[in-house]
Amino acid sequence: MQVVLITGLATLPLLIALLMLVVFQRSSLQAGVAALVGAVLLAVLIPPFRLAPAPLLLALAEGFTTSLTVLTVLFPALLLYQLQSATGSMDALARGIAYLCPERDLQVLLLVLGLGPFIESASGFGVGTVVIIPILFAIGFDALPAALLGLLAQIAVPWGGLAVGIQLGAQLTKLDPGLLGMRTALLMAPLPFGFGLVALFMSGGRRALLRWWPAALLAGAALSAGEWFFSQLPGIELAGILASALVMLVLVGYGYILWRGDGNRRVAPVPISSPENTTPLWQAVAPYLFLTACLLATRLLGPVQQWLQEVAVLSLPAVALRLPLLYTPGFWVLLAALFAIPLLRIDGKGAREATVRTWRQFSLSALAIICFLAMAEVMLFSGMTGVLGMAAAAMGHNYGWIAPWLGALGGWLTGSNAGGNAMFALLQRNASLRVALPLDWIMGAQNAAGSIVTMVAPARVILAATAAGLPGKEGHILRTLGSLILIAIAIITILLVMVI
Repeated sequence: MQVVLITGLATLPLLIALLMLVVFQRSSLQAGVAALVGAVLLAVLIPPFRLAPAPLLLALAEGFTTSLTVLTVLFPALLLYQLQSATGSMDALARGIAYLCPERDLQVLLLVLGLGPFIESASGFGVGTVVIIPILFAIGFDALPAALLGLLAQIAVPWGGLAVGIQLGAQLTKLDPGLLGMRTALLMAPLPFGFGLVALFMSGGRRALLRWWPAALLAGAALSAGEWFFSQLPGIELAGILASALVMLVLVGYGYILWRGDGNRRVAPVPISSPENTTPLWQAVAPYLFLTACLLATRLLGPVQQWLQEVAVLSLPAVALRLPLLYTPGFWVLLAALFAIPLLRIDGKGAREATVRTWRQFSLSALAIICFLAMAEVMLFSGMTGVLGMAAAAMGHNYGWIAPWLGALGGWLTGSNAGGNAMFALLQRNASLRVALPLDWIMGAQNAAGSIVTMVAPARVILAATAAGLPGKEGHILRTLGSLILIAIAIITILLVMVI
């Protein structure tokens, strides 16, 4: 009875967050503050979780430092969007995408299963979301569906940031990274096709499903097969980039064949929000090409990568902070934004106005992200997370039914596949050895579920809502996507149980 009570108490911060967001429809900042207060009170008042003042302050500080990686991406990404939007560049980007793909529904697949995963694989930390949401605006989507589609584009999160989460999980559990990447790809194999169908339905309803499901099938198969194959050769670091590039080639080729078969190109009309601005396409694309080239160079050129990780490092060992300022994705997004100012001929006044708009959009969301990540650290330091994990491990051989949900818990709390693996990978390893289940498949499920749930993790939902200009609508986004994510985790669970 005491174990049940302690386990129930350990879930309270999570329940508070869900109730505030989903039931009471409060803002993400209010939900984050309430959940953080709940976790702190448990750590102060309940003996099994009690923390002395010093460890409690350390947990809060580490929550803040963990949030820096997300925040240093979010602000410059929003700034780049504001600069692009003010000059009509987003309209030019939309026209370019319309030229590559004949209809808007196909454009949506290109963004959700192609461009979004490509950018996420190169940079990680939700950059793909904040890049494609403005493009979705430009091709005619309203704010809410743009935010939802932006989150669906996180389908390649395990390989995000050059597969940093897979590398960490493999390191902690002594698995081969390529094997872990392959297992993850197999357990996620049905999801890209399913998410493609959802994206089509959001774009054009039943009509879009009936017409474009073969394109979704081809794109989903290309993404899943590419992630599986490229995890072996050349390796997990490039698997997401190469797989999503393959998807873009498939969809552009599909559109070209359709165009030739129809005898004429049917380009979806693109609403022009700034008719006085006629930014050439090359100027609109240039900041994103610059960003992609920089990210690939800094991740793929070994000497450059090593040098950037060793210079200009913000280091505070007391709070486990080591932030290589010139290596973080946010630095290169900021450079892309600064690069866009002279390229798009933005004067000082225009740059200042864009910065002010960006700060207003960013500030409250930043506080909410800090609160949620601080809550996760307090739960980890106080042992609440460990209690939940051990309760799951007590299932014995039925642990296979629980392992993906435990991985999802870590991903939801941290908003990161790497964070989820850092939280639960060792526990998954010990539990799988204890109950004689194959570690590679258990960790594949941990990796897959912990990644897919980041679509509705508080930090990522806040990021998408902020990029879409929907402050206070985080609960609605969570309710809308929540059932889809639960179905996805259930599919991963069933596939895991079938193979073990």
